[in-house]
Amino acid sequence: MESISVYAILIIVYSIVWITLIIGITLIRKRNKRAERMHKLFLNKSIQKFRHAPFKNLLKLWIAKKFLSATTAFIFLIILPAVILFFLLGIILIFPFLAILQGLTVGILIGYFKKRNMYWAVMVGMFEFGYWALSGALGLSVTIEFLLNDISFIDSLSNGIDKLLSGYWIPLVVCIIGNAFLEIAGPIYWNMNGPISLEVLAQGQYVDE
Repeated sequence: MESISVYAILIIVYSIVWITLIIGITLIRKRNKRAERMHKLFLNKSIQKFRHAPFKNLLKLWIAKKFLSATTAFIFLIILPAVILFFLLGIILIFPFLAILQGLTVGILIGYFKKRNMYWAVMVGMFEFGYWALSGALGLSVTIEFLLNDISFIDSLSNGIDKLLSGYWIPLVVCIIGNAFLEIAGPIYWNMNGPISLEVLAQGQYVDE
């Protein structure tokens, strides 16, 4: 039986993230109480994360406007672990559910954004969701090929690596670099803020529930 193309899987999961992001934004704009509580919870989780090393060190580089160092740290501390995690979750077929959760979470986080910040957030999301979907779809394709075709899991994993090396890595790298560049550059050069400003993150004060 012919396996589903990894690019077909990619389109599906990438669409899922955007659809659930829109749902998250809509819930916040409609002042849904549960979504507003989740918004505060997500903010406090981010604040907690950046209170400790190594994320605290990344934050210091970011505030000091050391663009290249902060971008490199962002890639290695945040993006690459996520790429590996999403690939593994794809292999165990959990990634589609995570895609729903991730899209909803981001939508709830940016739901209060005004027009200018929202444009920036969408640009960031194009690349961020890209590497989420690319890594998760590759993991999904490995397991789907194993389940649908008469081959061993090792052979299916080897085919997945071949896909990665044959050119699949190019959009993955583009999305990683694009996301890191826009995420770090926004507050430094364009006076943009994510759901939490760098100053608030540095203060480490929790959002009131």
